[in-house]
Amino acid sequence: MNEECISGLSLRRSETQARVREIWIDVLELREFDSLSTFLDLGGDSLAAMRCISRIRTAFDVELTVGDFLLDSATVAVLAELIDESASRQFSSSPRTNIDS
Repeated sequence: MNEECISGLSLRRSETQARVREIWIDVLELREFDSLSTFLDLGGDSLAAMRCISRIRTAFDVELTVGDFLLDSATVAVLAELIDESASRQFSSSPRTNIDS
């Protein structure tokens, strides 16, 4: 992978993390939190996870599950990675049109 591609992935991931962080702050009614905190550490539950899923679906057009939020490792960075991977899979599996035809 070339350096330009890596920096593009890093930028997208940091933008995704920032947006997920905003969603968590709003849904969990937080002022701030440590980036290593998990969703459960911050007081998240299945109902809050559903609210986050709805917001993430709107913001990123991807589907996550409640289980994704209830993992012991569900930090903002982990969820952002899941979102980016899901978005990449959707993009690569979408039908492409040939411009030359």
